[in-house]
Amino acid sequence: MPIPDTIQAVPKYPGKLVIFRIAASPFYWARYYDSGRIFKCSTKTENKADALKGAIAFYEKLLVRKSGGLAIGKNSRFEVCATEMLKLQEARIKRGELNTRINYEEKSRLRKHMLPFFRAYEVGNIDYFTIESYLNTLTDAGLKVATLQLHASLLRKVLKHAHRKQIIPHLPAFPTLTLQDDPRGYFNSAQYSKLYNKAKSLIGEDLVQRDAKDLVQRHVRITEELYNLILFMVNTFVRPTDIKILQNKHVEIVRKPHLFLRLVHQGTKKHSQPMVSMPIAVKIFEGQLKYQKQRNYGKPDDYVFMPENQNREYALVQLRRQFAYLLDTTKLKRDAKGTERTLYSLRHTAIMFRLTNAENLDMFTLARNARTSVEMIQRFYGSHLHGEMNVEKLQSRKATRITNTVRE
Repeated sequence: MPIPDTIQAVPKYPGKLVIFRIAASPFYWARYYDSGRIFKCSTKTENKADALKGAIAFYEKLLVRKSGGLAIGKNSRFEVCATEMLKLQEARIKRGELNTRINYEEKSRLRKHMLPFFRAYEVGNIDYFTIESYLNTLTDAGLKVATLQLHASLLRKVLKHAHRKQIIPHLPAFPTLTLQDDPRGYFNSAQYSKLYNKAKSLIGEDLVQRDAKDLVQRHVRITEELYNLILFMVNTFVRPTDIKILQNKHVEIVRKPHLFLRLVHQGTKKHSQPMVSMPIAVKIFEGQLKYQKQRNYGKPDDYVFMPENQNREYALVQLRRQFAYLLDTTKLKRDAKGTERTLYSLRHTAIMFRLTNAENLDMFTLARNARTSVEMIQRFYGSHLHGEMNVEKLQSRKATRITNTVRE
């Protein structure tokens, strides 16, 4: 609280700019009132004349930052609002309302892209054109529209938090991002056979990855896990993110009345219902479990793939590197349309095999078991379907009774 007798307006400046002293400090303080908010700082001096000069510098700095759309108050800074939003979101995660990975992923977006751009901004000065400029920088960095939508969603969360705190009166308009479906490539039966047979023949092979200058970047060994992983993913419908968290205790072998694996790992992509595998997945899992035990793993809490790596991001990176080498070796990196294939293409293959080979399987059952929606099946998987794939079903007829009339 200011000592009343020490409050003095700065001559020739707005009356809302004053200096004063407080009991808790020997220095003069400067204070300015603007747009319903109070801004203040210590002048770091006991001399009144120097304090007046410091107040003028403080005032001019506020004007410069305000005219540039930058933060002039701590609580209204973008970085402060973003940190508070994540903290509140963490509480919702603990209550089980949100996926446990959401803060991890959004912190990464903040650190890599958003804070470097918005750190100095006051949230009240972020408008449509500021947001559009940010999205343009992401586009220039090579990010796709789907990723831009995730950034826009995170930015909207931060601004909503600022609105709830009454720091801003309303949310700014956001640019429209039109997402065009970009289905991943998959493998047909012949390509799938080529892939896993080559993976089996490469087990134990060491490869050297080099950079553009032909310098050695890293050494990667092709393991038996790559072979098992290919078969496992195509016969269980799992995503690469599932592989990252899947532990032995999440896998249950069911033998009667049907043979399958029941996967009960935690939810990914907002889906958490159990997943049912194809029958051959049981043998594949048993083989992987045997491979684990040969290396002193195989306990319930051990991960199904690469259990030696507790850093699961790195474990997935290792598997992706092996798979990328396999794609290059088999010349299956891209499909006939030029679509790039990745580890995720194995899940795509699993779903495509069911769409083309299953008898009377409804899409709802397939979608629920694959932890996705019917809409996603139609948009991203069904887009690859064409008449020739199911020509037998296309040309089939229902059985008709023999009557006196001419049959079809």
